[in-house]
Amino acid sequence: MKQILMWALLVAWCNSAAWAQSWSELTDAQRELLAPLEKSWDELPAPRRERLLQGSARWESLNPEQRERLQKTVRRFRDMPPEQREAMRQRFENMSPEERQQMRERRKHRAERLRNMSPEERQRAIDRRERFRNRGPNKQQAPPPEPG
Repeated sequence: MKQILMWALLVAWCNSAAWAQSWSELTDAQRELLAPLEKSWDELPAPRRERLLQGSARWESLNPEQRERLQKTVRRFRDMPPEQREAMRQRFENMSPEERQQMRERRKHRAERLRNMSPEERQRAIDRRERFRNRGPNKQQAPPPEPG
């Protein structure tokens, strides 16, 4: 019994992304996607590499529209002042699992409402949200109420 358990653990460990793949062991698609990290990849902690590999697998599963949306979000985050990025990171890290789940549920609910809108209503809601996101230095205001 011990031997079976030991082999099962060994197989699980070997199949884990935390196996600490070096840059040269990544697939061509992974290297292309993670190219900005090439020079530092082998020095990254294994858990960070694992998260990045999981993210690259998720990216591969997205359709073009989802990829564009994600790229837009990443650009918006990247273009924030460093203090604001750090504040967002801290806020997320300090959230409990329940708060994170509630955030995901709210996001899912908003997406469902958008899907149920007419194309014109949807575009107005998207435009309103973009104006809110790009409103400038007064970033702490609440967004305008959405219809419905």
